[in-house]
Amino acid sequence: MKKLITILSLGMFSLGFSQSVYYNDYQRSITDVNWQTVAANLLLSNQQKAQLFELNNQ
Repeated sequence: MKKLITILSLGMFSLGFSQSVYYNDYQRSITDVNWQTVAANLLLSNQQKAQLFELNNQ
């Protein structure tokens, strides 16, 4: 029974850690984008730019 609990504990820790790494990679990919360049390339209006920047600052 102790072995089963140990294995389950390690599995949950591994899953939590891998999800954390995945989320950090995702968050970094969003913050690394130069959103001003994206907005300029898409020819967004001032209101659309403000919405884009507000969304990415959350």
